[in-house]
Amino acid sequence: MKKLLGIFVITALLCLSMTANAATLIGHWGFEEGSGTTANDSSSNTLNGTINNAAYTTGKVGSYALAFNGSNSFVEVAYSALLNPDTVSISLWFNPGSSQVMWADLLDKGHGAGTTPYYGGYVLQYHEPVDGPPYTQGTINTGYGNGSTFPSMNTGSSYLDNTWHHLVAALGADGMALYVDNQLITSGAGQGAIVDNDSSLYFGRHRTLGRYFSGLIDDVQIYEGVLTADDVDRLYSQGTTVPVPGAIFLFAPGLACLAALRRRFLK
Repeated sequence: MKKLLGIFVITALLCLSMTANAATLIGHWGFEEGSGTTANDSSSNTLNGTINNAAYTTGKVGSYALAFNGSNSFVEVAYSALLNPDTVSISLWFNPGSSQVMWADLLDKGHGAGTTPYYGGYVLQYHEPVDGPPYTQGTINTGYGNGSTFPSMNTGSSYLDNTWHHLVAALGADGMALYVDNQLITSGAGQGAIVDNDSSLYFGRHRTLGRYFSGLIDDVQIYEGVLTADDVDRLYSQGTTVPVPGAIFLFAPGLACLAALRRRFLK
């Protein structure tokens, strides 16, 4: 009986773990206000941002997106510990201009210069060939600080085409993955957790160095954990402004598993 009870407990824990690995929404900025200087976060965390010199324009998802002029446009979301998980997944739509300044930032959580610690935070930014091969101008880098290094990935292809693209990056302890337009570009094991820093979150610029992005950004979503390929497909294919319900999809199988165990061991 004790052996059966042990098997039941272990299997039950495995069932419940099905519900524990879902990515959890931290913030969702759809830019659907249409006017004003506040970018509302539609998640329950209300991490609202302040719009600086970015203009509303026709959106990819919903009615509106924000246009960034490449010189002084950005959105700032004030520091919150919620934005510093061990692993983060970022989803956004972007429509880039044909020319970008060196290391133009789509999204920056204060990585590198001017931030404490230096090796903390995370970023989505354009790569510059000044740093040499194998990458070329117009490709996009993403990476994070683990306290001592910046593990990173690159799209390999250039995006300077005035066309909408969907970009998803997972970074941190639980793994790394980079998707463009629903295609997995690269993935790998995580190299430690993201280290917390003291920075705000920025769309369209670097915290201290400028590096202003030129183009459009829409429907920014940030999650704790790793978005699955199915999650990415839903975000891309449905053009949703609704948070990915990963936990719901996982919770039901977990309950079904427990119900089956109950019938097996308690009948």
